[in-house]
Amino acid sequence: MRICWGLWCAAWQTVAWRNPRDVNARLMSFASRRWLRYLIGAYLALSLPFIALFALSERLQLDAGRLILQNLFEWRPAVAILCGDSNVAGLPDRLPRAAWGWGTVMNLAVPGATVFQILPQVDAAMAMSTRHVIVMAGTNDLARNSDDDILNAWGALFALRSHRNPPTIPARPRMVIVSIPLQSDAAMDKRIHRLNQRLEAMANRYHWRFVDANTSVFRPDLPREQILIDQVHFSTLGYRHWFEVVASSVASK
Repeated sequence: MRICWGLWCAAWQTVAWRNPRDVNARLMSFASRRWLRYLIGAYLALSLPFIALFALSERLQLDAGRLILQNLFEWRPAVAILCGDSNVAGLPDRLPRAAWGWGTVMNLAVPGATVFQILPQVDAAMAMSTRHVIVMAGTNDLARNSDDDILNAWGALFALRSHRNPPTIPARPRMVIVSIPLQSDAAMDKRIHRLNQRLEAMANRYHWRFVDANTSVFRPDLPREQILIDQVHFSTLGYRHWFEVVASSVASK
């Protein structure tokens, strides 16, 4: 729009300097030229989708529009792309925005997703310009699959990573796996701890960074009723502690 306004002002000054008495007529004649209409129309056709994308992102408080434009024009890469299930999808936007700024995080998580179902998310995230891909999943698998099935699904995800980058070559984006979170039922703790130990060993083998968030989120001095709003989903307090652990891990080398 600034370019169009500048062209219009330049045209007005030109005709006004030649004949001040007939400025309006000359401007209308100038604006009626077909090539100028085509030029303005092409400019608006190209710019309006991007303007609408920014406006929609701001209206819905989404960072996806900004990230799409950043990757399209190869601007600075996103700080992180989040992949996972409903616990990741429910992360309040204000937390990453306050830590890293607006338009620096894209959340691809889908509620109800299992480890196997987040493979498209991780594949898409690794193809984009970002510094970190943060993955947390497995909660939905606990009620549906055995431990071996869950680990096999993680193995498929690690194989996807090794297909893009050999496991012996740490390359961007840095892959970060967050531990499967504990639940309100303490009877599940032993199984979840056992799975996380095996996941950590797999992550080390493929040069992923493993973050044990359970140690900091589920502290002995905090009842689980304050960390979780139901059996598995984080409360506002739980999200704040979870993101502090993840953000500190991303910031560290």
